[in-house]
Amino acid sequence: MSSSSVSYEGASNQVETSIEIQLTNRDRKTVFFRGILVFPAVVFIASFTQSMDAGASFGGLLFLPALLALLVRGVYPSYVLSFNKSMLELNARIAAYALLLTDEYPSIEANPNIKVELPEIEGGAKLSRVLPLVKWIFAIPLFIVGIVYALIALVLTFAAWI
Repeated sequence: MSSSSVSYEGASNQVETSIEIQLTNRDRKTVFFRGILVFPAVVFIASFTQSMDAGASFGGLLFLPALLALLVRGVYPSYVLSFNKSMLELNARIAAYALLLTDEYPSIEANPNIKVELPEIEGGAKLSRVLPLVKWIFAIPLFIVGIVYALIALVLTFAAWI
């Protein structure tokens, strides 16, 4: 059984995602109806957003308290950080399954093959109070390019398995 590990490691203060991919003994029968199989997981993860927009972030209900805590007290709440980490891991598991990187159905529990590591922020002490408001303006072009890349990857992934 052959496997490969894909890991993105940017600068030291970036999110690191690693996915263990099994390269042999893949289940090709589920390729054509994988979209139907992944639909309940997508609905589950979409229920945590306030917007129907594909670029909506997780924890829509937790956004305002986290923003106010960061602006007023200068502390990022630890419960919001752990929730966001769990949701990013779940999103990575769903994306890995939908994009045919793994045959294991995405569970809401932790999976040792798909990990997300967040940078240490020391309770928000390393975070600026005003910078998060300004960063959203700079992130708009990245969201547009990311959506285009995701659509291209979806088409190429499906074409590669046919």
